[in-house]
Amino acid sequence: MAGGDAPLEALVSPVAAAPSRLRCRSCGQADLGPVLDLGRVPLANALLTAEHLNEPEDRFPLELYFCPQCALVQIGETVPPERLFRDYAYASSFSDTMVEHARTLVEALIRGRSLGPESLVIEVASNDGYLLQFYQQRGVPVLGIEPAANIAELAIKTKGIPTLVEFFDEELAGRLAAEGKLADVIHAHNVFAHVPDPNRFAGGIKWLLKPHGVEKHGRLFLATERAFESADPPPVIKDFWKAAYASAEV
Repeated sequence: MAGGDAPLEALVSPVAAAPSRLRCRSCGQADLGPVLDLGRVPLANALLTAEHLNEPEDRFPLELYFCPQCALVQIGETVPPERLFRDYAYASSFSDTMVEHARTLVEALIRGRSLGPESLVIEVASNDGYLLQFYQQRGVPVLGIEPAANIAELAIKTKGIPTLVEFFDEELAGRLAAEGKLADVIHAHNVFAHVPDPNRFAGGIKWLLKPHGVEKHGRLFLATERAFESADPPPVIKDFWKAAYASAEV
């Protein structure tokens, strides 16, 4: 059998073949295969102050698993998002490279999608407004969604970006859609890998995009490919989005 025709099981290393009791967060498949166990680690960006150096530090399992059904690689235990993101240490504007990339991306999307005063651009996990500021400067209405209150405050006070301090999911998307706040473009940079329920996240995107953005999978992929800064995401990512999108359809 040619390599390209080999069954998925033949492409999985032995370490990923042992069963676990977890279920895939995308397709629901049971018995995920463990790939890598890094033990219990402290939270990223949970920087300690001098007075806390001698106190116990919270640690969480960091274990990587492979789904033999949809090929999604994922961690086993989800740290509550409230713990991770309500008070966040990183502002995207710290990176000049990130800001410049945001500027060129915005200019390309404004031209390519003929965005203007009647449009709406939404960014999920909008951080300090590093990207939405460039739309706003060109007269395109924007809305940021950022769960970290301290970072959202930067966007609101220093850049004048309207920002909701909330986590994004189907419920929030439904509320915004009911208010008529449907988006021509949705950005979700460096956020999808942090989402505990990718199907509800994809469902929220479906709710919130204007009809021309969700007519068919290709249009949804276009939005997500741009959001993830990749013109040609790996096949596994495409298949994952297909599964997530299909599960979100009603």
